[in-house]
Amino acid sequence: MNANTDQTEQRKRIQDTVLSKYEGVKDICVRNAIKEWEKERFDPQETEPLGELIQTVTAPEMEALAVAWHQADIEVNIAYAKAHLAKAKMDEAKSRFVSALAEFEGLYANSEDMHVFVPRMEVWKTDSDQIKRTLPRKVVAFCLAVVACELNAADLRGGHFPKAFKEVQLLQDFVNDLLDFIEENGDEAKTRVKKVCEDMAAAKSTIEDESCTKPIRFLATQVVSSLNVAASQRQRNTGIGFGAVQTAC
Repeated sequence: MNANTDQTEQRKRIQDTVLSKYEGVKDICVRNAIKEWEKERFDPQETEPLGELIQTVTAPEMEALAVAWHQADIEVNIAYAKAHLAKAKMDEAKSRFVSALAEFEGLYANSEDMHVFVPRMEVWKTDSDQIKRTLPRKVVAFCLAVVACELNAADLRGGHFPKAFKEVQLLQDFVNDLLDFIEENGDEAKTRVKKVCEDMAAAKSTIEDESCTKPIRFLATQVVSSLNVAASQRQRNTGIGFGAVQTAC
């Protein structure tokens, strides 16, 4: 009974010491963080942990360390709460900016294919269909530039792409995998990439080879897709022509 009483008093003492740091603080994020902490750490309805109790901590020095741990726990809760609040404020600021575009610039940028690039104070319109058509050949040209050492790997890993290949930034995971493959296999990898890019038969057989590494198989699909897109484009651009017109006699 005495042991239980001592433990209850210790818990209360630790709890009061932890909360003394935040006494008088009215910040809603802090208050909510404390409520969350109390619910998680000092819930009177809490169940015992799983397993077998092997020791009760009694050294006086440990109380101060427990207080520091609990306060750090609360600070994490505060950080999460403030992050959610900051995100809400950011969304609100973005909404005001977009609304002001209509008011002051006469531009309605609410559609999914339009996005605001704030650092440059520019509004861009993205044609998804055009990206789908151009991306395969961009990927092929990009890979050839990589194996020719025309691009800086560190820049690419950091998401910095030349203007000519800006569409490829949509495939950052592929780019990272490709660079890893080349770094691990050297000239042999570069030769493989070049062959897939320039040899349609090799690209098609690579797609069917399930043992082939992931970035190379993906590249092969882009090579084949670039050919299909080009063929489709040529077909659309081909007119009927007078020679195709049959006149009935």
